[in-house]
Amino acid sequence: MQDQNSINQIIAGVEAGILKHVTVNAAEQALLDAAGAKDKSLSNDVQKSILANDVTAYAARHGCKAKNSSTVVRMLNNASSADFGSKVDLTTLTEIKRDVVRQKFYTAEPSTYMHITANFGAWSEALLIYKAFQTAGAFEEGIVGHSSSGRIPSVRVDYAPQTIQTRLWNMSMEYNTLLLNRLSQSSNGVLNVIQELEVARKTTFDLGLQNVLLNGTSTDTEILSLINQPTVTANTTTIVKSISSMTDAEFNTLLANMFAAYATNSDNTSMADTFVISTSDWNGLASVPSASFPTRSKLEMLKTAFKEITNNPSATILPLAYCDTARNDQGANVYVLYRNTPEVLEAHLPVAYTTTTADTNNNFQFQSIAYGQYSGVTVYRPKEMLYFTY
Repeated sequence: MQDQNSINQIIAGVEAGILKHVTVNAAEQALLDAAGAKDKSLSNDVQKSILANDVTAYAARHGCKAKNSSTVVRMLNNASSADFGSKVDLTTLTEIKRDVVRQKFYTAEPSTYMHITANFGAWSEALLIYKAFQTAGAFEEGIVGHSSSGRIPSVRVDYAPQTIQTRLWNMSMEYNTLLLNRLSQSSNGVLNVIQELEVARKTTFDLGLQNVLLNGTSTDTEILSLINQPTVTANTTTIVKSISSMTDAEFNTLLANMFAAYATNSDNTSMADTFVISTSDWNGLASVPSASFPTRSKLEMLKTAFKEITNNPSATILPLAYCDTARNDQGANVYVLYRNTPEVLEAHLPVAYTTTTADTNNNFQFQSIAYGQYSGVTVYRPKEMLYFTY
């Protein structure tokens, strides 16, 4: 025998506007009629078949859920993936917040670590720069009366071309009218699929470019990063452990040797102004290196020494997660000491991130394309960079 209470609960749900968007077939309408639902106009509000057994069975069939024998709630499926597809119970006492909490990623702005030239060489397969080298004789040859040939010496300059490879990038964004309306309805207008898709696509581009310039990609050997330049010397003796874990004596030895190693590498032609260290080491530099200086952290002392040795108040120390061996493909912890100017290293963005207006062929399915062009990091003067690795 049909459970009269369950049928009454279904009828009450329909009349209250809780259960909607279903179609009543003849057999089910007969059950409703038998239970006292004589008003055929109710079928206009119902657009899926009602299973008139009990509230729980109805829920199993039509995407609703009965928390108990007297409560029927609608369900929201907020994702189709098995990993993300959870069902959210909603009642008339549920208020959906207007905010969307997005996924968080590690971010580091590449332009903080190097100069980036934008909008130059758009659509080119490669860029070319010439490096000039002075090949004139010694200064003494120009002293009047001291020329060995008896002629006035002349200055000479030679040129060496350097090619900069570029890569094109594109990604589509697709959606349709059904998706837009379903998400908007199910989330009470909170979820804007177009906005979320564009945020995800732009994030993909930004994170990808960040990884290319600051970490490097093992799949493209022509596109190099800040930490994997083959022409830059790697010093493996000055830093053999994290700076934050060094003893007082080891820290003082580091200060004495690190900048001297850079001066030797650059033949004293320049002084560094940027020192990049792993984020994990950076986080430990708040420790006090010596009982003699209980109010000064290792970071403060390292910054002070850097600025004093280079005679540059703008000399800076920057953290970078990719310098940690656990986050790079170098097989080592990497520290980078260099002069951050376009004459030393540079990256290019010939075509900035650009999107097309969404277009359609049938007014139902829409597509937008984003595109851009980038290069890796090009080092023009490798002797003005120095890696310390362990």
